[in-house]
Amino acid sequence: MYPVTLTGPRLTLREFRSDDLDASMAVVGDEEVVRTLSFDVRDRDTQAERLAQDIARARTSPRPEYYLAVTDSTDTLIGFARMGLGRDRSGELGYAIRHEDWGKGYATEAATLMIDFGFKTLNLHRIRAACGPGNHTSQRLLARLGFTPDGRIRNHVFTDGAWRDSVLYSLPNPEKDGELVREYVGTVKIQGQPKIHFRVFASSLDEARASAVERHGEGIISVWNEEDARRTR
Repeated sequence: MYPVTLTGPRLTLREFRSDDLDASMAVVGDEEVVRTLSFDVRDRDTQAERLAQDIARARTSPRPEYYLAVTDSTDTLIGFARMGLGRDRSGELGYAIRHEDWGKGYATEAATLMIDFGFKTLNLHRIRAACGPGNHTSQRLLARLGFTPDGRIRNHVFTDGAWRDSVLYSLPNPEKDGELVREYVGTVKIQGQPKIHFRVFASSLDEARASAVERHGEGIISVWNEEDARRTR
C-alpha cells in the first residue's frame, strides 16, 4: 500500500520525502532523543543514505513496514512512527519526536494513528512495542494506550557502545475476526540465562506458542492458559 497518509487532530503521518533530510536531523542527530532509541546518533551523510533507503523501501511489494514521517500543521517533520510487519498478523510499533516538541502529546497522537491504521486497515491481530527499562515516559505512554508488559529481553539492543535490555509490551485486537483472545503464560530457558516467565495474548494455544517462539527462540518449556489449567485440576 503506497502512498499512506494518516491525519489526526494536530498531526499528519505521511511518506518520507528527500527534502525531509534537514528536519530529520533534529530527531536522529540529537543525542537526547536517540538515547532511548535502538540506534546511535547519525551524521548528515549517514542519514541522507538511510532516508533514501527508507523512501525506496516504502515502494516495495509486499511492503515490510510502514515507516512514516510525523509532521505538524506546516508539514514540517517533527518525528517518525513505524509499524513493522511480522508473522501471524503481528505488528511492531515504534515512534520518536524531536526534543523541542516533547511534552505536547505528539507521541501519543502519532502512536494512536498508527495503532488504528494497524488494526483497521492492515488487519493486524496484535501490536507489540519495546522500550528501554529506564524509558519511563514511553512506558507510561504505552500503558495509556492499553499495552500490557510481556517481559524483558536481556542484552536486546546494542547502542552507544553497550548492550541494553528491552521491556516488551503488547496490545491485542480483541475483536479481530470475532476471535476470542486470551492470555497465555509460560516459561522459556535460554542457555546460560535463568528461566524467563512471559505472557502473550492469542486466540489459541498453537498461536500462543508460535508467538512465544518468535519472541524468545526455541527454548520454550511450557505455555498454558490459566483458565484451562484450572478446569483440568
